[in-house]
Amino acid sequence: MHDEVRKAEILALLRRDFNTATAKAQSTLIKNTFGSLYTGVLDILQRHDPIGVGLIALDEYSPETDTIVLRLHEAKSVASLRRIIWEEFVWWFSNSGDWEQKLADNDAGPEENYTEIAREIWDLWAEPRLLEREELRG
Repeated sequence: MHDEVRKAEILALLRRDFNTATAKAQSTLIKNTFGSLYTGVLDILQRHDPIGVGLIALDEYSPETDTIVLRLHEAKSVASLRRIIWEEFVWWFSNSGDWEQKLADNDAGPEENYTEIAREIWDLWAEPRLLEREELRG
């Protein structure tokens, strides 16, 4: 429970103050904590480049990667992971204030555009965890 509260606090900080030194330090901590999973998610986002800004910098999707990896524990399926990924892109690629405004005015595109990204991230994250659980049972 404590970990979930802490993740929510970090998520709120990143979304609110991404360009502050504190948020950048949190981002570095997230990157170090999640290691190869973080790098894998970032690589998938860069390769698919859903917004068309991936060529700007190799870490262009770092803010989205930060918030997606913090929410991975919420995903129960590829479909729910797709929703999480899409929500994060709506959040990061909108100019409006509240959530309803962000949903109405954003550059994220339709949720369905994130299906293949979700499948790849699911394979990277969930499949090894499921295999590990099976090995522990067997």
